[in-house]
Amino acid sequence: MAEQILPLNLKAKEQQLYVNKKTRQALTNTNKNLRTQIDELESQLHQNTETLIDIIEEVKLRTNLKVDHLLAPHLLKKYLSFK
Repeated sequence: MAEQILPLNLKAKEQQLYVNKKTRQALTNTNKNLRTQIDELESQLHQNTETLIDIIEEVKLRTNLKVDHLLAPHLLKKYLSFK
């Protein structure tokens, strides 16, 4: 960062303002990217959960297996909410 600021011939206070602005922008950009990743992962989780529930329904239709008790609590809750 210092190499970028040096040619600008800024005073100390101006240098600090420049650095703060760049740091704030970098944090804002990182935050935006992380929020996008979270949204994509939540969507993927939802899709995977729906697929798993479809598989469970097929297993229940085609076999006599009781699969409800095998599900993790969060999946069981989702599964029961789909019924």
